Amino acid sequence: FLVVDGFDGDAGSFSLWLDLSSGDGCGDPVPLPIQGDAPISVVGSTNGFSSDVQCLGGFGIGPDVAYRALIEQGDTYLFEVSAGYNSVLQARSSCGMPQSELACSSPQGTNDSSLSLGLGSGETFIWVDGTNNQSGTYRLRVSH
Repeated sequence: FLVVDGFDGDAGSFSLWLDLSSGDGCGDPVPLPIQGDAPISVVGSTNGFSSDVQCLGGFGIGPDVAYRALIEQGDTYLFEVSAGYNSVLQARSSCGMPQSELACSSPQGTNDSSLSLGLGSGETFIWVDGTNNQSGTYRLRVSH
Protein backbone atom coordinates (compact mmCIF):
# COMPACT_ATOMS: atom_id res chain seq x y z
CA PHE A 1 0.00 0.00 0.00
CA LEU A 2 1.09 3.53 -0.71
CA VAL A 3 -0.50 6.53 0.96
CA VAL A 4 0.13 10.13 -0.09
CA ASP A 5 -0.93 12.64 2.54
CA GLY A 6 -0.48 16.32 3.31
CA PHE A 7 1.27 17.54 6.45
CA ASP A 8 -0.96 19.37 8.93
CA GLY A 9 -3.94 19.42 6.56
CA ASP A 10 -2.01 20.63 3.50
CA ALA A 11 -3.31 19.44 0.15
CA GLY A 12 -2.22 19.83 -3.46
CA SER A 13 -1.04 18.09 -6.58
CA PHE A 14 1.91 15.72 -6.57
CA SER A 15 3.90 13.50 -8.89
CA LEU A 16 4.70 9.91 -8.10
CA TRP A 17 7.42 8.08 -10.01
CA LEU A 18 8.13 4.41 -9.49
CA ASP A 19 11.05 2.64 -11.11
CA LEU A 20 11.92 -0.97 -10.35
CA SER A 21 15.53 -0.88 -11.56
CA SER A 22 17.74 -3.40 -9.80
CA GLY A 23 21.02 -1.44 -9.71
CA ASP A 24 22.85 -4.43 -11.17
CA GLY A 25 25.41 -2.54 -13.23
CA CYS A 26 25.29 0.11 -15.93
CA GLY A 27 22.48 -1.63 -17.80
CA ASP A 28 20.01 -1.07 -14.94
CA PRO A 29 21.18 1.62 -12.47
CA VAL A 30 18.67 2.78 -9.87
CA PRO A 31 17.54 6.33 -10.71
CA LEU A 32 18.12 8.77 -7.87
CA PRO A 33 16.47 12.13 -8.64
CA ILE A 34 18.02 14.90 -6.55
CA GLN A 35 15.77 17.94 -6.38
CA GLY A 36 15.32 20.65 -3.77
CA ASP A 37 17.02 20.86 -0.39
CA ALA A 38 15.57 17.89 1.51
CA PRO A 39 17.98 15.04 2.23
CA ILE A 40 17.33 11.72 0.49
CA SER A 41 17.78 8.30 2.12
CA VAL A 42 17.81 4.98 0.31
CA VAL A 43 18.06 1.58 1.97
CA GLY A 44 19.53 -1.29 -0.02
CA SER A 45 21.63 -4.42 -0.04
CA THR A 46 24.58 -5.64 -2.07
CA ASN A 47 23.80 -9.27 -1.20
CA GLY A 48 23.46 -11.37 -4.33
CA PHE A 49 24.96 -8.76 -6.66
CA SER A 50 28.10 -9.18 -8.74
CA SER A 51 31.32 -7.18 -8.53
CA ASP A 52 31.15 -4.91 -11.57
CA VAL A 53 33.49 -2.04 -10.64
CA GLN A 54 36.35 -1.05 -8.41
CA CYS A 55 38.00 2.27 -7.68
CA LEU A 56 41.12 3.26 -9.58
CA GLY A 57 43.05 2.71 -6.35
CA GLY A 58 41.94 -0.93 -6.32
CA PHE A 59 39.28 -0.59 -3.61
CA GLY A 60 35.85 -2.14 -4.00
CA ILE A 61 36.36 -5.77 -4.90
CA GLY A 62 32.94 -6.84 -3.72
CA PRO A 63 29.31 -6.92 -4.79
CA ASP A 64 28.08 -3.47 -5.84
CA VAL A 65 24.91 -1.53 -6.64
CA ALA A 66 24.79 1.31 -9.20
CA TYR A 67 22.78 4.53 -8.84
CA ARG A 68 22.20 7.13 -11.53
CA ALA A 69 21.98 10.43 -9.62
CA LEU A 70 19.91 12.90 -11.65
CA ILE A 71 20.93 16.31 -10.34
CA GLU A 72 18.54 19.18 -10.99
CA GLN A 73 20.77 22.02 -9.78
CA GLY A 74 24.54 22.18 -9.43
CA ASP A 75 25.81 22.36 -5.86
CA THR A 76 28.04 20.54 -3.37
CA TYR A 77 26.47 17.24 -2.39
CA LEU A 78 27.37 14.86 0.43
CA PHE A 79 26.88 11.16 -0.28
CA GLU A 80 27.13 8.98 2.86
CA VAL A 81 26.87 5.21 3.27
CA SER A 82 26.22 3.55 6.61
CA ALA A 83 26.71 -0.19 6.26
CA GLY A 84 26.90 -3.42 8.18
CA TYR A 85 30.07 -4.32 6.26
CA ASN A 86 33.23 -2.52 5.09
CA SER A 87 31.72 -0.29 2.41
CA VAL A 88 33.26 1.54 -0.52
CA LEU A 89 31.61 4.51 -2.22
CA GLN A 90 32.57 5.59 -5.73
CA ALA A 91 31.37 8.40 -8.01
CA ARG A 92 31.81 8.47 -11.79
CA SER A 93 30.74 10.87 -14.50
CA SER A 94 30.21 7.93 -16.91
CA CYS A 95 28.85 4.65 -15.58
CA GLY A 96 31.05 2.11 -17.35
CA MET A 97 34.25 4.15 -17.69
CA PRO A 98 36.73 3.67 -14.82
CA GLN A 99 38.73 6.71 -16.02
CA SER A 100 35.69 8.92 -15.31
CA GLU A 101 36.07 8.34 -11.55
CA LEU A 102 35.33 11.56 -9.65
CA ALA A 103 36.12 10.23 -6.18
CA CYS A 104 36.39 7.04 -4.12
CA SER A 105 35.94 6.50 -0.38
CA SER A 106 37.19 3.38 1.39
CA PRO A 107 38.05 4.51 4.91
CA GLN A 108 40.00 2.29 7.29
CA GLY A 109 38.57 1.39 10.68
CA THR A 110 34.91 2.04 9.87
CA ASN A 111 32.19 0.42 7.80
CA ASP A 112 30.89 3.79 6.64
CA SER A 113 32.07 5.85 3.68
CA SER A 114 31.31 9.34 2.36
CA LEU A 115 32.04 11.66 -0.55
CA SER A 116 31.57 15.41 -0.78
CA LEU A 117 31.32 16.42 -4.43
CA GLY A 118 30.80 19.69 -6.26
CA LEU A 119 28.51 18.63 -9.10
CA GLY A 120 26.77 20.42 -11.95
CA SER A 121 23.30 19.60 -13.14
CA GLY A 122 23.00 16.36 -15.07
CA GLU A 123 23.85 12.78 -14.17
CA THR A 124 26.49 11.25 -11.93
CA PHE A 125 26.87 7.55 -11.21
CA ILE A 126 27.24 6.45 -7.59
CA TRP A 127 28.39 2.93 -6.75
CA VAL A 128 27.85 1.35 -3.32
CA ASP A 129 30.44 -1.40 -3.04
CA GLY A 130 32.30 -3.55 -0.51
CA THR A 131 35.88 -4.57 0.15
CA ASN A 132 37.22 -8.12 -0.06
CA ASN A 133 33.88 -9.56 -1.27
CA GLN A 134 32.03 -8.15 1.74
CA SER A 135 28.34 -7.43 1.22
CA GLY A 136 25.23 -6.61 3.20
CA THR A 137 22.64 -3.96 3.88
CA TYR A 138 23.34 -0.23 3.73
CA ARG A 139 21.73 3.20 3.91
CA LEU A 140 22.73 5.77 1.28
CA ARG A 141 22.03 9.38 2.29
CA VAL A 142 22.35 12.39 -0.01
CA SER A 143 22.32 15.95 1.33
CA HIS A 144 23.57 19.42 0.46
